[in-house]
Amino acid sequence: MYDDPRLLHGAAGTPDTATVLSDLGLSATDVIGIVRAASALLGHIATQDLHALPSALLTELPVAVEQHSRVVEAARARALSAVEADGTWALNPHRSVRGWYAETAGLTPAQAGRHIARSRVLREHLPGFGAELAAGRVPVAAVDALAATLKGSPARTEALADEVAGESFLADAATRLSAGDFRTLTAQWAATVDPEAQERAWRESIERQEVTLAATLGGWHLAGWLAHETGLVLRTALGAV
Repeated sequence: MYDDPRLLHGAAGTPDTATVLSDLGLSATDVIGIVRAASALLGHIATQDLHALPSALLTELPVAVEQHSRVVEAARARALSAVEADGTWALNPHRSVRGWYAETAGLTPAQAGRHIARSRVLREHLPGFGAELAAGRVPVAAVDALAATLKGSPARTEALADEVAGESFLADAATRLSAGDFRTLTAQWAATVDPEAQERAWRESIERQEVTLAATLGGWHLAGWLAHETGLVLRTALGAV
């Protein structure tokens, strides 16, 4: 039943969640069983020779998998939020929930930290984006792009509640724009809502700039870090060489 290609198209007749759970012998509260069943079904696809699929279906498959990955991230965020609230992780010899998750999930501390930070911002500031992510309608990159603008800016966090140009407006835009265009929109939104924070971030990025150009055997070695605008200028200059 679940190999039916129509399920990838969302065609009429696709079973709802309750029907799928019933067919799999799972209850809505059997969350671990649900995750394992979803993994098994996707694992089935990952081991198949897909070259015989019709072209129309084949080109849709990676998009459907991407949408599924968004749902997975929403589920992860919800799970990590519950773990933090529960506090049981602290009974293990870990100093932080990040350390616990990194060790138990086989992640680096940096990877675990990114997932936990995302779960917090979705819970505390972007519940609307959490709902869109759970529906597979917005990419994770959109969540991260907006979250980055909120750091150190209470004014932007407060602006999310605006009925006209707040979170709802941004979430709707994220469902329609490309990742690049949405990043541009969030930058414009952030600058408009809190221009002082924008100016402060620009000054800090300029102060962090560091470039070295050293002669070496057979040529020159260029290294360092530049602010976005300065980097664009350098790229243009190098392109003219």
